[in-house]
Amino acid sequence: MLLKEIFKLNQGHQITDEEIYNNPGPYPVLTGNNEIKGYWDKKIIEKDDLPCLTYPTKGNAGVLFIQNEIFDANNTAVLIPKNDYRDKILLEWFKYKLPSIFLKVMTSKRGVSYLNKNIVKKIDLDLPPLEKQRLEIKQFRKLDQIKNELIKYRNKLEKTISKNIIMNLDENEEMVLGECFKYISRNDSLTQEGVYNNLSKSQNSNKNVEVLSGSSSDVFYGKIDFNKSDIHLLENRQCLHVITRGIAGKLKFLSKGTYATNTNAYLLYIPKEKWEDLNISNEKEEKIYLKFMKIILQPLLYKEVSKSDLGVLAISYAMKDVVVPKLKYNKKMDSVINYLNKLQKYFEIIENNLDKVNKLMDKKIVD
Repeated sequence: MLLKEIFKLNQGHQITDEEIYNNPGPYPVLTGNNEIKGYWDKKIIEKDDLPCLTYPTKGNAGVLFIQNEIFDANNTAVLIPKNDYRDKILLEWFKYKLPSIFLKVMTSKRGVSYLNKNIVKKIDLDLPPLEKQRLEIKQFRKLDQIKNELIKYRNKLEKTISKNIIMNLDENEEMVLGECFKYISRNDSLTQEGVYNNLSKSQNSNKNVEVLSGSSSDVFYGKIDFNKSDIHLLENRQCLHVITRGIAGKLKFLSKGTYATNTNAYLLYIPKEKWEDLNISNEKEEKIYLKFMKIILQPLLYKEVSKSDLGVLAISYAMKDVVVPKLKYNKKMDSVINYLNKLQKYFEIIENNLDKVNKLMDKKIVD
């Protein structure tokens, strides 16, 4: 059944801070991640439309929220149940069921991941009877609780590690991110179709380019021919992979290789001309430095994302705005990274379990 048969879709609009300031009123303006941007005198729905669902059209896509009060929406779309289906659906079921579908059908609009209205209307899904929806919701709730607990433990471990390291740094010496890193731009053309059309036919790994996605689990998306023109890539280097939407700001260290990203990720690397300034003399020391800076950067990039209504990481702004400690490579970094390597198994356990939960939530878990 098509989603447009069940819901009326209001794509929403963009509201500026100035418009809110000049038109004060009682109605909250919700952003894509369900935060209140302000209050003004307009509304996007009527009382009879409640309850309904909202979701971000850009950036933090794959998340839905149930709304019970009148509101307006900034870069946020609204799914309003049609009267014929009010008694046949449970909005909580759609809240859990639609996120993975949304992530699969997203397009790109000027480099920003985007949920196009026409695509959303054409989403086709099997609508189970109410009783089965209730059963699935019970299972979804349990899985969601497990997922949130795992995320909490992972974040707590990361924050504890980064906090202990930052406490030992000389906070008087600082630099912006762009002083020690450069980035490789995304490739909007490397969709699934784009990768398929440029599959590498070479058995020589030196002639292949690993295409990376913005996934928080398996970032490897496919391989394309090294000789493909007009592709932004990083050749034969180690680097940091950074997600720009979803879990925006999340970093992953990548061993030496040749990489390109699709529209949902960037690559951060250290230019070799910066090695001397950073006291780096070889790739082994660069590897330690990258892993160390990943720990420092992770909370800072999450903070940068939290400033955005769209829930995305604008890398060009981050390079100018994110301030990091001015560090040079030293042997103490080796000790820290060796300690973290011992803790890595705990991260891997958490990440593997998160991946399993996500896959379970994507399936029909009640027969």
